[in-house]
Amino acid sequence: MIRLLAVATGRDGGSIVQHLDRSAGDIEVALHLGGRKGIRPDIKASSMSRLDMGSGRLGHVMQDGEFIGAAQSLMQAPDAESKLDTFMDQLHRYSPSASYRTHQLHSMYDYMDYWHILSDRVAGMIESHGITHCLFFNIPHLTYDFVVNQVASAMGIPSVILTHSLFPNQFYSMADVSDYGCFPDGDAPPMSVDTGGGLDLFYMNSVGQSAGASGHITPKSIMQLMAHLATRRPLKAFDVPWLLRTVRRMHAVHRAFPSWRDPFAKFFHEDALAYFEHLAQYERAEVDLNRRFVYFPLQYQPEMTTSAVGGVFRDQALAIESLSRRLPQDVLIYVKENPKQGGFMRGPMFFHRLSRIPNVRIMPSFADTKVLTANSECIATITGTVGWEAICMGKPAIVFGSTWYQGFSGVTSWSEDFDFDSCVSGAIDHAAIEHAAGQLTARAHSGVASRHFARQLKRAQPDFDEAANEAKVAATIGGLLRGEVEFTFQK
Repeated sequence: MIRLLAVATGRDGGSIVQHLDRSAGDIEVALHLGGRKGIRPDIKASSMSRLDMGSGRLGHVMQDGEFIGAAQSLMQAPDAESKLDTFMDQLHRYSPSASYRTHQLHSMYDYMDYWHILSDRVAGMIESHGITHCLFFNIPHLTYDFVVNQVASAMGIPSVILTHSLFPNQFYSMADVSDYGCFPDGDAPPMSVDTGGGLDLFYMNSVGQSAGASGHITPKSIMQLMAHLATRRPLKAFDVPWLLRTVRRMHAVHRAFPSWRDPFAKFFHEDALAYFEHLAQYERAEVDLNRRFVYFPLQYQPEMTTSAVGGVFRDQALAIESLSRRLPQDVLIYVKENPKQGGFMRGPMFFHRLSRIPNVRIMPSFADTKVLTANSECIATITGTVGWEAICMGKPAIVFGSTWYQGFSGVTSWSEDFDFDSCVSGAIDHAAIEHAAGQLTARAHSGVASRHFARQLKRAQPDFDEAANEAKVAATIGGLLRGEVEFTFQK
């Protein structure tokens, strides 16, 4: 009997887990960490990240949770310090400067102590529920899933890790995050790939690629300011001069950016205001396409693509610093901030680091990504899809983290012996790209396991059969757990 610990916080994932529990006689969902949508979970996953009192059917995660020492194999592992560093990076997304619903940890020692407490508690739950396998509906990157994955790995418990594919109606699987992007060659037919990459990046639909009209302060921004006052600075609501100054500063920030760039639509914090005021100075920067340059578009943070699979280069400034040392003197680095980025995990100090690099130039937010890619020597990214688009256009790509296309023709994985001339001089074989894409899609699984992609598919296909999808994905998961279905990614 497989006794499963499933981490599934969305309604779609919860329904798939429920279907798996009902339909597979040899698989029992012994512990479900989930969210507030859909079926009620055993443990509310977000309570582990926000340190709130949210509870599931079995109560709160810390209920009856005295120290038992079950996680000591993790704490004494050679890479424990690196795991703690990743934990702190992921938990920061719930800090007071990045979220309204937040934990109250402040110092690095608070984070370290909580890592030890939470890891021990998770290990205790795994032991007490007799867990034999773990299931994740995305690469762990939200603190609670990361801790479960690392504790389970240290205890020798196998996992099935799913993640979305940007190709329609497919998802990927792996047994370990370190396998991400690794797959063997095969004899599947090639997949036709156009020069634009053929991906529907629906999450970037609101982003413009030209300056357009200047923005103006919006009702959403004012509502976010009110939320900030209610949760962080209630007394400031009565400080009229401060309010007027703050609204004027917000208005100036909006005026500095294109109308499609709404800086405070989702979150307001005084640190975010300072970030956008600093970023605004680059909106008048020159975009000189006649110089030799590497294009480095920054990725959105916090997100799985950096926090989980970026490795040490989740610090994107470190990647740019590393790259700058390996470039010829006449090659610049054009850095463009992600147009969806908020003030969290960035600040004036981040841009001060970049300004100290002589060959870095920071681009305005409206600089056209495709134009920059087409005129660059190559592009550099941690794991972004811009690398995929670049090689499809015939431009080399440098990747610093782990990504699904890292083994394709034209991609160079960063190492300290990186040679720029070798990177940009080799021809990109488009036929080889289509061959590799065919092998990857042949190893992918049919269906949608991500709630974001399921939502998008429902919009595109009104007749999308959710029940059939749940059954299909549950059957695939069952096969992966039993070893009957091969993982997409494996070394």
